This record gives sequence, structure tokens and C-alpha cells, in this order.
Amino acid sequence: MFHGVTKILLPPCYPGEKMPLAMHHHLTAQNVLKLPAIGRRTDYFDSSEGAPPGFCLRVTSTGHRSYSLLYRSKRTQRLLRVTLGNADEVTLAAARDRARDLRAEVQLGIEPAPRREPTLPTTSAVLGSFIEAHRNTKKARTTLGYEQMLARVPKAVAEIPAEQLKPGNLRLALDKISSRPVMQNSILRFFKASMRWAAKEEMIPLSAVERMSLPNLQATRDRVLAPHEIVAVWRAAEQNAPQHPRHGQAVAALFKILLLLGQRLGETLALRWIDLNLTAEQPLWTIPANIRKGRLGRERVHILPLPSLAVTVLGDLQRVTGKRERVFHKVSYNAREFWTHPVRNLSMEMGAEYWKPHDLRRTCATNLGDLGIPDEVVSLVLGHAKKDVTGRVYNLSRRLPELAAALANWGAHIERLLAETPGLPTKRPPKKRRASSEDRRPSP
Repeated sequence: MFHGVTKILLPPCYPGEKMPLAMHHHLTAQNVLKLPAIGRRTDYFDSSEGAPPGFCLRVTSTGHRSYSLLYRSKRTQRLLRVTLGNADEVTLAAARDRARDLRAEVQLGIEPAPRREPTLPTTSAVLGSFIEAHRNTKKARTTLGYEQMLARVPKAVAEIPAEQLKPGNLRLALDKISSRPVMQNSILRFFKASMRWAAKEEMIPLSAVERMSLPNLQATRDRVLAPHEIVAVWRAAEQNAPQHPRHGQAVAALFKILLLLGQRLGETLALRWIDLNLTAEQPLWTIPANIRKGRLGRERVHILPLPSLAVTVLGDLQRVTGKRERVFHKVSYNAREFWTHPVRNLSMEMGAEYWKPHDLRRTCATNLGDLGIPDEVVSLVLGHAKKDVTGRVYNLSRRLPELAAALANWGAHIERLLAETPGLPTKRPPKKRRASSEDRRPSP
């Protein structure tokens, strides 16, 4: 027991991880080097005459001794601590004098405790914040793609403060994340969009990453199916259906609708029965604005007249999935390679070259042009957003009669092709392609 020592209580806002034992003690130049720690650490508040309030000696269980001043902030009303130096290096008199000066500053409203510099947001924090900020405005599959890219960012890049990320660091990271040129371009676009957004939100200065060029030149795909390939895809979809009872008929109808109407795969897969009016004099498909691609696309619904062949295809499918919400029930966008693969392979056995679902959209648009449909009408069929003021604000005509005539003409053309080619024998085995991660069936 120490003479003249009084135990005191401190408020719950006492700074530190755990509240130390606190005592009043008459501090001298001799006892400051001998007072022990009682427990993990002990604060000895100086009760000497003239000692500034809040001045104390802290002793830890390891024997470390330091002087500090506790004061209550006038700005936040929190109890704060200023460390004045180690007892082995600073004399008691010098520490008291410094504590008096700081106490005087506190009375004048000056905060003596240095404010902690805000932690710079890391690259991974910025990327994650960008994803969360756009979760409700981006499509679910876009958000999922962002999250997958973020998970693949190397730790060495993820932990760099975003404003210190250099193009060289990112260029090396792209090679580690993926060897596929298209994926590298997508990842860089994700980084640039995130850094641009963070700069706009004043989280970081404008990043040098914004000036980076895409690492790989990406040629615009120009695959258009020839007439015999259109028939091959149609027949392959029909022949494949019985082999897949769960979704075969929906997949067959999907490929036919993609060819007939030329809409985007994601928007077509999202088709619900309530979006269709198959019994009207002019059957219509209304694509809701919230599922359309791009900011401009989501400003307005897209209404598409249905040709008679499309109505027949959908009417046949209605007997299968009509009680479900989605027209193409059990056909998932994320599993597109799983259900595209057998149809594509079968069509290639019938003489078609390799194709992707988006090529069917381009095939529809190109053939509409070949049939003499004006580019402006083709653009309306495809649902391309108008970027000029006249088209977006003033001329809101949907020109449905022209769209209906164009699609009816294209549907009749497909019917002629099918009639001219009643059957397609197998000509050759499909070309083997190297399997990629996209070709594997995703886990349920």
C-alpha cells in the first residue's frame, strides 16, 4: 500500500481500449520511476500543489512509463488524451510545464490533441463502394460480374490506397487476374468507372487510371448467319427440345424468338406473360423500362409488334409455361452456355458455323436491312435509345405500323426459308472448341 494514494473513478468515455486503474498520487522526480502498475496499466494523477488538472503518469504492466494530459473536448465533449513523452526521457518538471500550457490552450478552445489523419480509402474499398452505390440501378448480373471481378483483384493492388494506384500496378494486375483479352478490357472498364465515380464523390482525386487505354484491341463482332444457318438453328432448337424435358421447349422457343424479333438476350429471357398481348388485333410485347439496357434505355418502355410466326411460337409455349410468371421458365441467363451448347452443336452438324446468341440479333437486323427496311426503323425494332434531343424529348412516335410491317416481312422470309428446306441432314461433326470457364455449367 502506498501512502497518499487515492483510488478514483473515471467516466465511461475514458479514452483507451479498456479503462485503466486510476489513482491520485503526489508525483516526485524519484517515485515516477518506481510506482508500479496495478493490473494491466495504472494512471497516477498528480495531486501535487499547482499540478495542472488531468496531468498523470501512466505505468503499464511491462514497465513502460509516460506522461499525459487528459482533458474534455469543448467540441465533442469527449475525454481526450495527449501524450507528453516517456518518463525516461522527459523530466517531471518539463512534463508539468507542457501540461499547463496545453491546459491553457484548452481553456481558450484550442484542441491540443492532434487529430488523426483520415485513412485513405483502399482500392478494394473504392471498388466495393462503387458496387454498393449502384446495386439498385445496375442489373443483377452486372453487379454479380463486378463482385466476381473484385474478388479476383490481387491483394497487392487491393490494399493500395486508391489515389496512389498507378497504371503500372494495374497493368501487372490485369495479367494476373485473367489472360483473356476481353476479360482484361472489362476489368479495366470496371476500375475506370469506379475511380471516376469516387472522384466525383470526392473520395479521392481523379485517378491516373482514368487515362489508361484498353489493353487489348477488341474487334467488333460481325457474324451474320447465312440463310441455311438460320434454318439449321431453327431445326436444331426443335430437335434438341425432346432431349431436355425440363427446359427444352422453352429453349427452342427462345432461339426462334431471338431470330424473329432481334431483341437482347437478357431482355428476352426476362419476358413475362403479363408483358404480352397475344389476342389483340395487333399482338404486342411491352418491354418494361426497368429491364432495358443502359440509362437512356431505362427512360422508356419498348413496345414491339409481334408477327404471326412469333405469335404461333409463343402460343405453343404458353401451353407449357403459361402458368408460370416467366415465358422462358427455367432458362437462366447465367447458365446460357449450358443450354446454348447443345443447340449450337446440333446446328453445326447441320452445316452452320460457330455462332453466339447475340449473333441472332445482328442477323435479324441485317436481314431487315436486306429486305429494304430503313435504318431508322431497324433501330426502332432493336430498341436503340435515341440520343438526340428531338428523338428523346419531342418526337415520341413509336411508328408501330412500320415496325409491324418490317417484322411481318422478316417473319414471312423465315417461313419461306423453312418451307424451301424441309430437312437438314447431318453434314459433319461440330468443330471442337477449347473449353473455357464460361462453357461449364454453373453450380446450382
